Amino acid sequence: MIQVMENKEIETLKVLAIFHQILAVIVAVITLLPLVQVVVVVHVLSKIQADFGQEAFRDSSVGIFLFAGAIFLVGQAIAIALSLCARRLKQRRNRVFCMVVAGLESVFIIPFGTVLGIFTLVILNRDSVWTLFNDSSSRNETV
Repeated sequence: MIQVMENKEIETLKVLAIFHQILAVIVAVITLLPLVQVVVVVHVLSKIQADFGQEAFRDSSVGIFLFAGAIFLVGQAIAIALSLCARRLKQRRNRVFCMVVAGLESVFIIPFGTVLGIFTLVILNRDSVWTLFNDSSSRNETV
């Protein structure tokens, strides 16, 4: 009975890891969109500057670059954290790290991250899962 319950928890952690990896890819792709927008804006601004022969839009283009770059970097950092969390869930290591990432994704990635983060927190707070993370003999080290 205990082995069946342990296998069920292991499968649940694997499913959570898969969903975290999917969300990481979605976040990484979505955070690429501001860079595409910057390319379009730069093209439009260069056409306007060519027509008017002045550099009136230089300050606004710098601000757009900084804002898009910040969104890109923060988004990629979140995607990397989600990917690491997926790996740690599959390996059953660093439960606290997984809980922190689940909490952050609950706040910042609405609505999918909220649902996945809450489910992850609920699953990681189970005593049986806590035991799996503490039991080094049941870990899957080759991921």
